[in-house]
This record gives sequence, C-alpha cells and structure tokens, in this order.
Amino acid sequence: MTDIELNDEQRAAVTTTAANAVVIAGPGSGKTRVLAARVLELIRRGAAPESIVIITYTNAAADEIRARLNIEKPDMPLGYCGTLHGYALRLLERYGGQIRWFTTNIVVMDEERAEAAFEEYAKALGFKGTKAALETSRRSLMDRAGLPQFVGVKPQGADLVVASWFANMLTTGAFDFDGILYWGVGLLRSTRRIQNVPSHPVNLLVDEAQDMANIDALFYAALPCISRFVVGDPDQAIFGFRGGNPSHVIGYANSPEWATFKLEGNYRCGSDICEVANILIRHSAKRVPKLSISRTGFYGSVETCYVPSAAHEQKVLAENIRNQDPNQCAVLLRTNALVDDYAKALESYSIPIARRKERERPKDWRLCKAALTALANPENDAVMLWLIGLAYDSDAAKRARLAAAQARQGVNAVCVRLPAGVTPKTAPDHLAWLRVGPESIALAREALDRSATIADALLLLAQEERVSVTTGEGVTVCTMHSAKGREWETVYLPAFEQAIIPGRWKDVDIEEERRLVFVAVTRAKWRLILSGANERKPNQWATVAPAERSQFIGEMAS
Repeated sequence: MTDIELNDEQRAAVTTTAANAVVIAGPGSGKTRVLAARVLELIRRGAAPESIVIITYTNAAADEIRARLNIEKPDMPLGYCGTLHGYALRLLERYGGQIRWFTTNIVVMDEERAEAAFEEYAKALGFKGTKAALETSRRSLMDRAGLPQFVGVKPQGADLVVASWFANMLTTGAFDFDGILYWGVGLLRSTRRIQNVPSHPVNLLVDEAQDMANIDALFYAALPCISRFVVGDPDQAIFGFRGGNPSHVIGYANSPEWATFKLEGNYRCGSDICEVANILIRHSAKRVPKLSISRTGFYGSVETCYVPSAAHEQKVLAENIRNQDPNQCAVLLRTNALVDDYAKALESYSIPIARRKERERPKDWRLCKAALTALANPENDAVMLWLIGLAYDSDAAKRARLAAAQARQGVNAVCVRLPAGVTPKTAPDHLAWLRVGPESIALAREALDRSATIADALLLLAQEERVSVTTGEGVTVCTMHSAKGREWETVYLPAFEQAIIPGRWKDVDIEEERRLVFVAVTRAKWRLILSGANERKPNQWATVAPAERSQFIGEMAS
C-alpha cells in the first residue's frame, strides 16, 4: 500500500483489482490524493511507470498530481501526465506517419488563428451558409470520429466544408483543437494496418471525467488499456457548452463491466453547507445517487438575503465583506457581465478585488506564435504567408505568394529560408532572427523548455490562453464556472434570481444550471450567503422590472 494517508472510501478505490473502475468523487473528497495514490499502487503491483497515462482537464491539475507524486517518488518517469489534447498530439507525432497523406510536421493553431483560418477556408470553397450550420456539422463529424463518413452520400454545403477542412488538417499538418482529437481517434480506430499505437497498452487514469465530451469517450474506448481508472462527479458537470456530457460517467457507474466507488466524505464544507447541497442536487434526474458528508468537524452557516434593489444588495455585500479577510471571500456570479458590474460596485466601496482576467501578452505576441508555427512546419505556405504578413504587411505577403508561384517552389524556399528540424532548444535563436522581441521570446522559452517538440509548445501556449488568471489581492469576483476546483472560507452568491439562474431563455438546461449552483455552493468552507434583489434591470438598455427568487432557493429548502 502507498504512504499517502487514505480513508476507507479512498483506500477501497485505490486498491481495487478491477480492470475498469469509476470513482464518483464528491466535492472536497480528495480525488487528487486518490489519483496519486492509485499511481503508486499500480507501481507497487509491478506496473511500469512508463505504462501509466494520466489525463487531466487542465495543465494546472497535471502539475498538482506530478507535485504529489514527486513527494513520494521523485523524478518518476510516467508515460504521460497532462491534457487529452497533449496526449493525442503525442500519438499523432509518433505514429501519424502510418496514416495515408499525413505530414508529421505538425503545428497547433490557437483558437483565434484556427477560427480565422476556418473562415477563410469556408469562404474559399464558396460557402454561403451560417456559422451555426458549420458548427452543427462539425459536432456531428466529431461524434463519428474514426468511423466511415458520409457512406453512399456525397457531402454538401456545411458538411462538405467541415469534412474537407479536417482532411486539410491531415495533409497540411496545421491542426486546431478539434482536429487533434478527431485524428487521434482516427489513428486509434483506423481499419488500415496500423499496429502498436501506442507501442504498449497503458494503465489509464482520467480526472474530471464528468466533463468528458463524446469524442473523449471515443478516444478512451479505442485506446488499448491494461486498466482504466476514471474519477469524476456527474453532479459537478458544468461544461455542456464545451461538449461535456456526464452520461458517459453515469454509464460507467451503471455498467456491470465497471466497478463503482463513491467518495462521499467532504473535507472542505461545513455540515450545514453539505446539507443544503445534498437537498438541492437530489432534484436532478441525471446523476449517480450519493451524499456529500462533512468531515470538517464544524457546522458552517447558510444565509439568504433579498433586498429592494440591486444597488442595495451591492451595498450590503460590501459592508459584509468589509468585516472579513477579503482574501478568504469570493463573490460568484452567473455571467461575466454581472462579474464586471459587481466588481465595479465593490471597488466603489473601497473593497479590494482580485480579478480573473485574460493573460497579458507583449504587443508582438501574435508574431511570436506565427514564428513558432513556421519553425514547426516551414513547408506550409499558408503559415509562412501569415508570418510574413505579421512581420511586414499584407502587401509583402502578396509579393511572397507571387514569387513562390513564379518559381514553382514553396514560400519558405523562395522568401524566408527557415531550416528544417528546428528543436525547442534552438527555437529561441530563430525567433530573434525573425524579429520577435525579447519579452515574447522569454514567454515562448517557458513553454519550449517544458516541451519535447515545438508543436507541444504551441499546444501548451494555446491552452494557457484559454485560462484566465487572478491578479491582485482581495475578494475574488468571478463566474461560477471559473470557481470550479477552488475554495474560500466565505462564498457569496448574489443576483440569485430566476431570470439569471437558471435563466428564462428557451433552451436553458435546468439540470446543468442546478449542477452549476451545486458547484458554487460547495466552494464555501464555513459560510454561504445567497442574495438577490426584488427588482433589477434585465440588461443595461431595459427598465427596472420585478425580480423573482431563483427556483433553486425553494429546492434547497425542500
């Protein structure tokens, strides 16, 4: 057994001999501890560290697991620990050459570049439809990854654009986030004579499995595994808008082929907070029944406060926070617009704010990313023209295109002459030659030093840009979604009204909105305050209108 201290629930999960195990881990139940202990248990039983693959939802979560493992076994050579995109990219880099038409000079486009490139591609094909149609076709194609597409039917319209876009990624080597997973599944499920992908079956561990998208589940099902150990909580599935689907974890828990374990002990929240959370979430139909049982030894408190107006609510909120340590307080709201509104109001009352905001980058950061992309795949003309356009201007890019066409050679061979085979170690010197500034080079070097290839570094940088950062000290004011994985002594849930949460729009997912409130409630350790106003402006252009308390207030009391 490992040296990591475990309770009985955790120990039962960690020591299971089942080939497939799903752990339903409630809030504050120690899932990271369980994942780390499971790795050590596998090694104790004789598993090679190189066979262990740990998939996390974020790079930060991977860093936390590695840090825990490093305490027990320093410098242990795991097979992989990181995001699914990172693992799929690794497989494509190592084995993608076995796919027909595949180029191993892979580059990863961040969301901004990928969106612009896709729009240009659709326009070049003469597509006249809507972005919604393209998105629907993309989701449909992703859900059928690795299977024959459009059998007996010639794709038309949006289907044609999306299908050819994914094929174009394969031949050019320029992948967006969806393309990495799509072709990763295609590699694993190929009916051609592709063998030993990966070279040996793995011991798979998956964190935050409740947010697994359909294509993630396809990937895990196709991956040759010795064992599967999946940790998640369907009650905390809040990223449906990103494709997350808790039905996969629920399906594992209900399958006779999987052993199911529940972690119900909550080492974060007081018992009164746990009780409110339990009462709320039992109204959900799509879940694995479980409780959140406080192991903290204290009760905590839950309060509600509804006042005449939004301005009055903000004043009461500020007065309440003023009597506490603001660094141990969080104000969690449903939308970014409300976050901005309440942060400004609190600042007007001289409350210090620790805000979540996008990462700040140097002015030439886009040039740096284009240069890295070009170094990874210098034979991609579109990438080289993008680089030239940023380094000089659009006219220079047009002249480069014309010169390459006249010479019947690639843009790089005629105009830039970047060498092939640039490595993460040598890339910074080439960035300087490509007129990238020292500040951007320093940021790029941080990713390059952590990466085996430039493509890995591009993926890491693209993923970092999807994550906001906290700046300054004071009370945290952020969305409920951004609070996932965090905790505070006191949590405020203002603007807790029906029009805001769950909201009144036509396609609102009540189940997911309830799960979002469950997540927000269980961020509180000692004190939870839900508040709202009796009247509020629905938006900045509307007039003040009566506001109704959220239905979840009633559910917490029933």
